[in-house]
Amino acid sequence: MMTYIELLNRFWHANKTERFSIGERELYYYLLNECNKNYWYMPVSCPTSVICTVTGLNKQTLMRARDNLKKRGLIDYTEGIQNSKAPTYIIIMDKDEFVTANVTGCVTATKTASVTSNKDKDSSTITIP
Repeated sequence: MMTYIELLNRFWHANKTERFSIGERELYYYLLNECNKNYWYMPVSCPTSVICTVTGLNKQTLMRARDNLKKRGLIDYTEGIQNSKAPTYIIIMDKDEFVTANVTGCVTATKTASVTSNKDKDSSTITIP
């Protein structure tokens, strides 16, 4: 299990590899705070409307941010049921689970950038390193 400070350090380390959007940062900080207030008993239930009000994010930005944080191995969530059940969130506290997700995300981003770069140079061939 990681401490609050270790979670923040892990977040900033991951930010060096691939920058987080403002929405991703706002959501992650919000969820850290909610989990801390809940004494780290997870999952923590957080209504989308409340998150949007507190963070200033719109619903679309929030949805994109939580998907990206999940892909990068920082959180997991279960979608809510409209007007009857709020989404629930978990901060990933397992270092191995985070490393696997983060490395996979970085490799995918690097290969995508490489393919795009190579495609721009010569549209007849695409090389994937």
